Amino acid sequence: MRPHDDGRPDHPTALMPPLTAGALRSAVASLLPDRLGEMADHLAEAVAQAERSGSTVPLRTFLVTWGTAVAIERLPARAARLRECERLVQESPDADVRRRAVAEIGTILDAARQEIGQ
Repeated sequence: MRPHDDGRPDHPTALMPPLTAGALRSAVASLLPDRLGEMADHLAEAVAQAERSGSTVPLRTFLVTWGTAVAIERLPARAARLRECERLVQESPDADVRRRAVAEIGTILDAARQEIGQ
């Protein structure tokens, strides 16, 4: 984990919930309340796709997507670093800076997915 700017370690603000729609919804309500509508829309679409296809893959994708978001956001320094890297990708005129930021985004996402067992 990256330390905060003042050198303190990055402590989780919430426990990692189980990968269930209800548990993730509670975590999103706490950590990312402005994304609750997006989450509800994603769940509705995943259910519809699962019904149409007869596959649970859309539901699993929903759980992994939102589990990853929660895993990132529960560590404030990790979430802040992800946002900074995303900003650099969008705004930096330096291709090397953008390339390093993209690589770091991948590392952050990989760590979050590993945390949720993916």
